[in-house]
Amino acid sequence: ILPAMAHVGSQFSIDVFELVSSNRHELGIHRRPVSASNENDSGSDTDSSDGVGDDGNDDNDDHMQNKNDADIDPLSSFEKHGFVQRISKTHFKWAHDRIREAASTLIGGRLDATIRLQHRLAKLLIKNLSPQQTEEMLFTIVNLLNAQIASTCTSFRRSSAQQMEAIELNLRAGKKAAKSSAFRQAAEYLSCGIDMLPPNHWETHTQLSLELHSRAAEAYMCCGNTAADETQRLCDIIISQPHVELLDKEVAYNVLIESIGSQDRMQDALDMCIKVLAKLRCKFPKRAIKMHVVLGAINLMRVVKSMDPNELTKLPKMTDRSKIWALKIIDKLTTYAYFLGSDIQALAVFRGFWWTLKFGISDEAPVLIAQVAVTLACHLGDGDTGKLYADYALSLIENGASPLFASRVYFITNGLVQHWRCMVPLTRKSFLKGYQTGLSVGDTNNGLFCIYLYLEYGWRSGSSLTELAPNAQMYARQMVEFNHPKLRDYTWITMHNIAAMSGDVTCMDDDIPSLQTMKTTCQEHHRATVQLVEMNLAFMFGDYEKLLKVIHESRMQKGSYLVSMLGLVALYQLYFCNAIGCLSLYHQTKKRSHLRFAAAFTRQVRRWANQNNPNLKHCMEILDAEWDSKKGNAKAAIAHYDNAIRMAGRIGATHHHALAHERAGLHYLRRRDAGNAKYHLEMASKLYADWGAFAVSNSLRERHSNIFRPPDEIIVSPVSSVSLTLN
Repeated sequence: ILPAMAHVGSQFSIDVFELVSSNRHELGIHRRPVSASNENDSGSDTDSSDGVGDDGNDDNDDHMQNKNDADIDPLSSFEKHGFVQRISKTHFKWAHDRIREAASTLIGGRLDATIRLQHRLAKLLIKNLSPQQTEEMLFTIVNLLNAQIASTCTSFRRSSAQQMEAIELNLRAGKKAAKSSAFRQAAEYLSCGIDMLPPNHWETHTQLSLELHSRAAEAYMCCGNTAADETQRLCDIIISQPHVELLDKEVAYNVLIESIGSQDRMQDALDMCIKVLAKLRCKFPKRAIKMHVVLGAINLMRVVKSMDPNELTKLPKMTDRSKIWALKIIDKLTTYAYFLGSDIQALAVFRGFWWTLKFGISDEAPVLIAQVAVTLACHLGDGDTGKLYADYALSLIENGASPLFASRVYFITNGLVQHWRCMVPLTRKSFLKGYQTGLSVGDTNNGLFCIYLYLEYGWRSGSSLTELAPNAQMYARQMVEFNHPKLRDYTWITMHNIAAMSGDVTCMDDDIPSLQTMKTTCQEHHRATVQLVEMNLAFMFGDYEKLLKVIHESRMQKGSYLVSMLGLVALYQLYFCNAIGCLSLYHQTKKRSHLRFAAAFTRQVRRWANQNNPNLKHCMEILDAEWDSKKGNAKAAIAHYDNAIRMAGRIGATHHHALAHERAGLHYLRRRDAGNAKYHLEMASKLYADWGAFAVSNSLRERHSNIFRPPDEIIVSPVSSVSLTLN
């Protein structure tokens, strides 16, 4: 019995044990009587049987076995000898994997004997287990069948009924594994089912073939880009079938688009979206016309201003399959258009919203509503209405909408909309929900985007760099594991930024390239992200000449980042820091060009601040102080600095708290007030260190060493009649 139970699994129920025990003859298990001479000298055993016989009877063996079974309960004996352990009233487990492995070899070393036993076990379980028991032991049964199919034994293939049963079981196992997020295991079951299909399966078993290939493609896509080639192959097979209807190829097209996009081939993914939408009679131009975008924006504002988003729940359910699929593709189109900076993004949002109003609400409604929120808050500057629609999209997700879109909704609403009306630290935790939900349903792309923004918005909102560094290292390794090169590179760039400010490079793995290497070898949007970090580091370390150089290099003064980073927190923080940096350059050089740059950056920050962005209130206090300082209005400048220091400290923005002290100290330095300058610069140095930016703190001290250096001579008051001078 031991070898058979070893193949059943690491755990088994008493019912299954009794089933195997009572059907030993059907399994072909023969137990040899052991004589005293055999016990004393194992070498005298001349029986060369492998322990698994043919289907014929062996009366002597059965008689001896039944007699022994009557004397002792085998399961109790196994437990007594420490082979198995009871884990509940009805279940046992093997005491150790090595014991189970040794038990599986008791039938002999021949592969065909093992395969025969596995095949008979599978047939026995399928025949005798209840539907509930079969579902519980589904993976075990399918593993037994697949092991037999993979062998050189071909007896199973001669029965078409059994073959189709095995295919159906592999399909069920693949679905069950995918539901548990075991996507690699699901892909293996589904691929095994595909391998069992007959040669003409697309003609004779069209629906079964379609479901197996579609689900296998989904499973491989969820395994990350390491399986991109297999995902492409399976999708191409489905798409190339002439007798399969277009709507039945929906999964294949969706998976193919997702796979292409996750490989950072944004333009290819966008072109594929437009191609599929054309097949669905929803045509888009390859390039948007500005007039259409403007008219669409005007109409959108008119409609959303006149309706409550809760009215959308009153719309009828969308039932047209082609329209539902088209909305899914429109959602993907908006993403790729956003990253490419294409105006098609706006057209896609408008089309999706109008179709929802016209044809009814669908499962994609939360994502489409979130996209409308982005258009309102980022493109049209209406943060209040944008937040209203973002909150409604989140409420749909949290009240039972399809979890397949939850990660994407968290990414869009918290990454691009909520921070226009809420403090970043309050919305940042939602990225963790998006990350966990995305990985649980196989949406690794949006899930990992959420965790990237969790890290990025962390340091930008003043979270401890000391805590962020190991987290960034862990998540970057996970992105490598899932083979998401774009997000991996983004996270590596963030890690470079954190390491440079903290002065701690222990979080940087050896295989991470330098910023300069990434800047020269990566694609355009990666290069822009590297330049973003270069500008931040130049500003933090007071290298304003380099800051200006990167501004020119990135063409930022011409608005390049207003397109590529629209809606991100990094955008307004970048303009804020560059405005201060250019003002600092003006103080050093007195060049009017630097002042013009500073004024342009300040105007843009003020526009965003005037939209009631709470994250910019203390930033505008610092900018107003800088301009008053430049104009010589010392009293007003000091008042603004004090306000900024108080506000940044109150909201926990440690980095901006330190920056406000630093700028106040530099203001006092320009006015030759060494006492106040020293106080504020010392506070800035301490706060930078509290933030974890030890390298920035040390750099500040080095640049102003004359302020931080102790005086050469300290006069101490007289003690008794002796004056002490300490040098």
